[in-house]
Amino acid sequence: MADIGPISRTVIPAAPGTLLLSFDRNYPDEPVRIPVIAWLVTLTPLSKPPGSVMHKAEAITADVGFSPGEWHPRTILFPTGHVMIQDDASYDTEAAWLAKQKEEAAVSQKESADPQG
Repeated sequence: MADIGPISRTVIPAAPGTLLLSFDRNYPDEPVRIPVIAWLVTLTPLSKPPGSVMHKAEAITADVGFSPGEWHPRTILFPTGHVMIQDDASYDTEAAWLAKQKEEAAVSQKESADPQG
């Protein structure tokens, strides 16, 4: 846990073609794609162990109405095609990520329709 506020905040440009992705069950074949224009990188000191710090990078987008937490926390599509869900998983392609989202949505829908299992 941080004892004090950030000691450093830096904004760096994102690589062209970097996108935030979100899966919408209503449109399973068309994920929402929001361009990332920059990254806010924050460095915050931690109390234990002494001298340790926490790094955090947050995507900055031009779409002020987009909240990645509404669908899936910070799913990033890099220009290389690699998809990363921060603190969760990564996929070699957007197609692999999309297939997994569809699979999870189908399971969730089935469980909602039959809560007894």
